Amino acid sequence: MESWSKRIASQNKLIDIINLFQNNRLRIFPLVICLFLSIFALLDLYLWYFVTSSLNGSTLPLSLNSSDHPCYFSPFCTINVKYLMVDPPDFYVHNTISSLFVAWADLPNSFLSMTPNMISIFHVFVALMACKLISNDSLTMRRIGVLIFQFRNLLDAMDGFTARERRKTVAQALMNQIMLNQTLTGGQDENIDHRFPYTSGVLMDQVEEYRSSERWGYWMDGICDALGGIFLYLACYFYLQRHPIRRRSFFYTTIPLVVSPKDVPSYASKNKKNKQMKIGIRSAIYLSKLIIRFVHRPGFLAIIYGFQSLFGSIAWNRFIFGYTKLLETNPDNLPSHSENQVKANLIKSPVMWVVLLVWRYVNPHTWMELLLLAVFFDKIGEFVDALKVRGFLIVFTVCILTEVHMQYVLSLF
Repeated sequence: MESWSKRIASQNKLIDIINLFQNNRLRIFPLVICLFLSIFALLDLYLWYFVTSSLNGSTLPLSLNSSDHPCYFSPFCTINVKYLMVDPPDFYVHNTISSLFVAWADLPNSFLSMTPNMISIFHVFVALMACKLISNDSLTMRRIGVLIFQFRNLLDAMDGFTARERRKTVAQALMNQIMLNQTLTGGQDENIDHRFPYTSGVLMDQVEEYRSSERWGYWMDGICDALGGIFLYLACYFYLQRHPIRRRSFFYTTIPLVVSPKDVPSYASKNKKNKQMKIGIRSAIYLSKLIIRFVHRPGFLAIIYGFQSLFGSIAWNRFIFGYTKLLETNPDNLPSHSENQVKANLIKSPVMWVVLLVWRYVNPHTWMELLLLAVFFDKIGEFVDALKVRGFLIVFTVCILTEVHMQYVLSLF
């Protein structure tokens, strides 16, 4: 009897723990966000120390990867402005896992018929399947959808890494072809890299095919990324339409779309000669009621969140392009000694690092990761409702401060 009573007591404790978790999910969600942000913030502090101590007066980009000492196991192999402004999950997790898989599968030198654009198109279908599950009524199915969408994020990182490594393979193949032609005409062949033989490795038709696909690679990657984000926000929209959050602000009275005579001003209703004006006023009232009725839908919060991400994406790409031109050294156009010194001082500037690190948490990829966490913890409505105004304020403030800093940096050159 005593053993049975202990079992029943232990089961009751387990039920109490489950009920406590169910009742405090709203409190656990911000705690999980704070935990992840704290871990990534500590890693970013180490990133700041690593970059500032490794440059030694030089400028970006910083590369620790070479043919003699290949670097695949660390996110610090290659550091440039884009990597310093990319979101922490992509930088520390997705890029590392994708680079390890690309190195293990030897994708740059094998499976040459599979281009990075094919990977980009494939992860669009993966995102569509994941978002179909995210819009499901079952919490378990939504969590499976989040995991599948994370797999889509891995593919998104993999297509870029494959493109960069494939570019090196194609360049080496072209160099081998040039040296092979020199050898056939009487030159020496000791400079040919036999790891990439021209006859049995990358053929010239594959080189031309890769060149043609690489011209569209940047736009293809951007379009596929945008489609993945659109699918996610639409999935949240359809879910919130069926499951609105229980807030007083959402208990709206249904707005009738029928325009009654009292909605039309008296001077227009009494004036029988001006029928067109009466029809125009009724049409304007109908359209305004239609817009208000659409905006008052609970799912519209997901659309607002998507517009915040869109605005942040445009600004993020603009500042990446601007700071890349200002901070990185182009080997085709080497700067003077004074310009190089200015760039080296800017990279070590605390204000510069504050700007770069802030964009790691304001860029659209971070917002997408936060939304996926909200989906996993069943707090979609509460999360997007909390950021419907604050999100725009955060993005606008960061954009204005970054623009002021960029103008200051431009004045130094």
